[in-house]
Amino acid sequence: MEKISRQLFLVPFAMLCLALFSACSSNEQVIPQNPQDENSTIVDLGNVKFDISEMPFGEDTEDKTRTAEQPLMADTVVLSKSVEAEVTLERERTPVTRGVKHGLSDGAYRLVVYQANVFKTQVGFTVAGGKIAYLEKLILNDGNYDFYCCNDKVEFKQGENKFKVEFDNAATALIGSIKNVHVSGVRQTISFPMKHVGTRIKTRLTALMPFPNEGVQAKLISVPNGALGDMIYDIPTGVYSSSKLRTLDFPASNYTKVADVYDPSLKANIYAMESSEYRYVLLNNTLTNLMLQFTNTGQLYRKAMNSYGALRINSSTQYMLAGHSYVLRVKLKPTFRYLFQDGTVGYLRDKGNRMPVALVLNNNLGIALTDSHVGNDYVPSYSSGGVLQGNWSVTGQRDNDRLFQLTQWNDAITTTTSGAHWTWAAGGTYNHANAAHNGSKGDKREVYPAFYWADAYREEMKNKCVSEGKLFDSNLLTQKGRWFLPSVNEWMYLLKNVGFSNPNSLFAPGGVATGHPISVWYNILIVRQAFMVAGGAPLWDDTDPQGRYYWTSTEGSLTNKAYIITVRPDWNFFLSDQKKNLTGFPITYTKAFRVRAFVTFSNTAIHPHSGGSTEDGWAGDPDQNISGDDFEIDL
Repeated sequence: MEKISRQLFLVPFAMLCLALFSACSSNEQVIPQNPQDENSTIVDLGNVKFDISEMPFGEDTEDKTRTAEQPLMADTVVLSKSVEAEVTLERERTPVTRGVKHGLSDGAYRLVVYQANVFKTQVGFTVAGGKIAYLEKLILNDGNYDFYCCNDKVEFKQGENKFKVEFDNAATALIGSIKNVHVSGVRQTISFPMKHVGTRIKTRLTALMPFPNEGVQAKLISVPNGALGDMIYDIPTGVYSSSKLRTLDFPASNYTKVADVYDPSLKANIYAMESSEYRYVLLNNTLTNLMLQFTNTGQLYRKAMNSYGALRINSSTQYMLAGHSYVLRVKLKPTFRYLFQDGTVGYLRDKGNRMPVALVLNNNLGIALTDSHVGNDYVPSYSSGGVLQGNWSVTGQRDNDRLFQLTQWNDAITTTTSGAHWTWAAGGTYNHANAAHNGSKGDKREVYPAFYWADAYREEMKNKCVSEGKLFDSNLLTQKGRWFLPSVNEWMYLLKNVGFSNPNSLFAPGGVATGHPISVWYNILIVRQAFMVAGGAPLWDDTDPQGRYYWTSTEGSLTNKAYIITVRPDWNFFLSDQKKNLTGFPITYTKAFRVRAFVTFSNTAIHPHSGGSTEDGWAGDPDQNISGDDFEIDL
């Protein structure tokens, strides 16, 4: 008749407990644990003494022995149209302790003895308060034996020569074995390690902006029948198997803030959280069947986290091994659309052989990935002996058809006239007495250097396509008029949709500015990533605390001034005005004046003339039907 260990445990365990506390059984043996040996438990059962240790989860990756290693897997998962997760799985680095192993936890245990794959005997014992109690001795004749030990979370099926562990015991089930040990009949000690049958995993989240104030919750789930429901170990063959599957649906875990994590790609610390507990599964579960589902309604990247799709690891067949402790690292990041050299728009994950040329800011506006330059010169200047002065204009007069004074500071921010109008349209230039100052500014380096610099980016991208043999949209990269010096209002799209800031914070109190710069916080991590992942450059120099000064096409507050955007690596974004002609200013200051060109990829709302007009170099191509990002907001 088949014997099952759970049945075997019941009577001995109850009797042993009664004996321990009432001391009424004359057959009981109670052995004090050696208090000096906290790394193992000595179980003396007769002519064989066992030195049994319990190995904690993750003992193979203790700090003092672990060397640097690569993640076990890496993947990128799309959670929504504009949020992705970089996912890596690592073995958890456990802290250095006085010893990896430790003595047995309080509870009931069973020692099982086999010889030549034939069951010989079994002995039960308990550990309680550092004492060992058992009801029978273990006397073995001379010979070679296999020893197995398990706790009461493991079922021993003697008739089938199997051990079985149910899923619900994945966190606590312990089994150890040592095989082909010679017993001579003389008292001897056998070291006996016991290990966890299950495996555990916890999640650490990072993001490029603070997590929701109300907290983050997520739960580990699986695809239907995606997890092992039990684990069966066959003693004669040493093979693990499972008799059933189950669908995982753990309760949601709360996440707590932990120390920020340094991100080398961003050269900065990013925000971090960690799940409050481990989740346990049985060994040999496949990671591709597991998913992380956010359940909190708080927003990250302007999108409720419970609306994210389930985070499923798609590209790994890594099995989870017994006794291991894993960390699932999830870097949540916004993703943006880009304008490609062929005139199409999409995400980098779908770029194929296309080359991104601009970061998309809304449904018809983009910003160049790098600063404009003419030759090796990034600072706009007229061609006077090669002196780089960073000039907007050298006329010394009013240059645009509209001027924004300090009393119109807020209007400079909200007026939707495009910089394309002031760069290319003849009507966008003020009527000067000197005819050489009239007409399109974008072609006049010696008069309007900053405007001339804006179109240089188009030429650079065209030449790059030619050198790499890429086909490109001639309207985008050959024809002048699509790339221009942006207005203040157009910079606000970058501030809001990429910098996750509020342009209204740049408004002057009472609508009247004092002439001093007004600043607002913006997210430098997201802005940096948006450019860098596409092969671009950030809007500042990390080694220069003054940041970069970007000319806008918006003129004011006086006829000799124009507005500039200052972008700094200290999370500050400024709006101010500056003299249009910087001749005489120190080079340490003027070297930071740059031009970052903007581009339109449809004619809606921005084109200063009717569709089909070529007055300023525009073609009449149809609008593109492009769906915006989840967090993309029109001003």
